[in-house]
Amino acid sequence: MKDAYRPIWVLLFVVAGVAAVVGIARMRNADRAAADARERIPWTTDFAAARARSTETNKPILVYFTATWCGPCQRMRGTTWADDRVVAAVTQYIPVKVDIDEQGELARQFGIDGVPHVEMVAPDGTRRLVTSGAAAPDEFLAMLRVASPQP
Repeated sequence: MKDAYRPIWVLLFVVAGVAAVVGIARMRNADRAAADARERIPWTTDFAAARARSTETNKPILVYFTATWCGPCQRMRGTTWADDRVVAAVTQYIPVKVDIDEQGELARQFGIDGVPHVEMVAPDGTRRLVTSGAAAPDEFLAMLRVASPQP
């Protein structure tokens, strides 16, 4: 009789495995959706439009190169980009988020070889490195002050 039940047990294990995989995938998607809803900086992904707006308004662009698979980028999302002081400082810029997997050509134009990477682009096109690598809020604000054009 034991051998007769073996296919049933195998089937039950397969069904349980599939259910676990589906459950984990749904939880991850829910976590991503919740994280996107908490995004405090009004990022755009259209660099060309941001460039035109920068020229019109004489406001610099803050370009953030990232990737969904990048652990340090995800940490920055929950720390640096969520910090009230950083959110306030970024209002002085046109914030652009570039996923290097989705906008590879733009990342190549900037010579990006690692993420996270943040640059400030002045309205005249002058680029200044803010940071290459993850930065805590205080560290990011200090680097942003150094990279920003002086009045």
